[in-house]
Amino acid sequence: MEDSLSKIAAFINAKDSRLACAAAVVLTELAPRDPQLTKQLAAALDHADGVRRPFIIEALGRIGTAEAAAALVPLIKSEGPSSDLALRAIAHTGSAALKPLLKLVGTVPPALLERIAECAGRTGKPEAFAALLGHLQGADVDICRAIRNGLRTAMTNCDAAFKEHLRKQLEKSFKEEALTKHHPSLIALMKVAGDLGDISMQKNITDRIRDSYPMNVRRAALQSLTLLHLSGDQRGRLAPLLLPLLLDRDISNIAEPALEAIRQGQLNSDHQAILRKMLTSTAHRIREFAMQQLAVLGSGRTMTDLIACLDNPDRAIREEALSALSRSATASGVLAERLLSLDGGEAALETAKALTPQAAHIPKKLAESLADKYVALAIPESRKNLDLDALRKSDEARRAILTVFRAGTSPALAERVLETARKLRSKDEPQRASDLLKAIQGVAGWNDDHRIEASLAAITYGPKDLARSVRVNDSHLRALEDVIGSGRRSAKDMAKLILKDSSLSKRMLHYLGFHFVERMQNERQFGQMLLENLAAGRTEEGKLAKEKLIIEGLLKDKGGKNGILEERAKVMLAPADLAASAAATTARPRPRPASRASTKPHKKVAAKKPDTKKGKGGSLKSRAAK
Repeated sequence: MEDSLSKIAAFINAKDSRLACAAAVVLTELAPRDPQLTKQLAAALDHADGVRRPFIIEALGRIGTAEAAAALVPLIKSEGPSSDLALRAIAHTGSAALKPLLKLVGTVPPALLERIAECAGRTGKPEAFAALLGHLQGADVDICRAIRNGLRTAMTNCDAAFKEHLRKQLEKSFKEEALTKHHPSLIALMKVAGDLGDISMQKNITDRIRDSYPMNVRRAALQSLTLLHLSGDQRGRLAPLLLPLLLDRDISNIAEPALEAIRQGQLNSDHQAILRKMLTSTAHRIREFAMQQLAVLGSGRTMTDLIACLDNPDRAIREEALSALSRSATASGVLAERLLSLDGGEAALETAKALTPQAAHIPKKLAESLADKYVALAIPESRKNLDLDALRKSDEARRAILTVFRAGTSPALAERVLETARKLRSKDEPQRASDLLKAIQGVAGWNDDHRIEASLAAITYGPKDLARSVRVNDSHLRALEDVIGSGRRSAKDMAKLILKDSSLSKRMLHYLGFHFVERMQNERQFGQMLLENLAAGRTEEGKLAKEKLIIEGLLKDKGGKNGILEERAKVMLAPADLAASAAATTARPRPRPASRASTKPHKKVAAKKPDTKKGKGGSLKSRAAK
């Protein structure tokens, strides 16, 4: 040992604990592989106090020689307060600690054995795996569980060499009858293989699923099979072996572990028969799995079976069937047909809930049929003869259909309602038309035609108060303002549309023209067109329209003074009109300025009267020539 190391090591036994700890820290950083220094540190452990002991243990672990590991082993075996510190320190020694650690196997309790198995396993050496797995022979359940748990922890962040050495040792162990015939050791082997996840372990595990093995072995085999890194196709190939186990009476030990093993497998139509049998299982997880798989397969008979589950009195079964159907796009048609056949109630709401995620896949004809049913429910021929229960069911069915259309992309409902609303307004039922349109506001296909029709229907049965404060707060007028002001519809096209509607009264046209003529740009032009159309007639509304046009400066009153009104009309001109007026003013010739030579004002000279008499001023012809 060098003199400097000797001097530092001498401080380990100093009376001052702080000095001793500092010396141990220095040795930890230097980690000299000196046998004499290792012996000196090991000797210091025998009489070290609680302050310096952790630092000495850490220094021995960092040195990492076989002698250092041997010095730590007694501390591990003692299970005292320094046992955990020694285990953490010996982990740094790597393969040097393997032999001392393996000597402890079989001499320590299960709690400590798990930590030792972890430290020995982290070395990744084949001899470590051979010793640990060999110790499973004839061991009790606690020992087997401790070794399995230790190896599972050691697999964290392990490398490829670790996995390969463990896999080879597992294959050897599965061939040893002394291990496979002892059920606790066999279970531990399968669980270690499952933790490893290598698919080469599949056959060694699936051979133990057969009913010739006891229940605990079969359950462990199924649990280990779940942990293997199998693809969906590989798990699907195990379906003939695993699916029958889902019908086993022992649900907790056999059926549910088998379910977890096959859950991610890719099944095909060959498995439909056994999946249908699972629909009657008492385990809700197995029923749910069968329903989801059948919904994915999507055959006609499958859908019929799932739809039948929706009528089951057990609410849990109904919810499972709804959940399965909601995940299958092929179920949209079947669910839509069911919704059409229901008169309402909870069944209609549940069906709509399942259909909502697949609403975009509803066939066009079924979507149109649903729209027709909605309109029939919203506007029945006679609601007076219906009792309260029938009214409630009707409302529930209507809400269910509306929920589906709000989630989908079909414009069938919007088109059907717009057509019906126009008919209702033409039949002098504007309020029903307004309520019908208001209920579906925002569904797929909702556009300006619906906004216009909804506004016209609501204004038709409204009070039509001409007071400005009332009109400004009218949401229906604002909706029309938005359509015209946004430029989506020109003023001319909008006026043609309104004037073409024969169901609109003269009063309605006057009300609209009266409001919009006070606006600006396109909206003002729209109002002017309506009022001019009315003013051409001799009705009372025509006279009022003419007066409004005169007030707004859009029509000249014979014999009247329009100065102030014309100025107001200029303010309301569109920007294009203002630009045209400015251009005309610029093009007009300016008057010639007066001469600066004469600054005095000119005197006015009275004009001479023409002399029509001959002899004075010449003849008429000569005067005309002048």
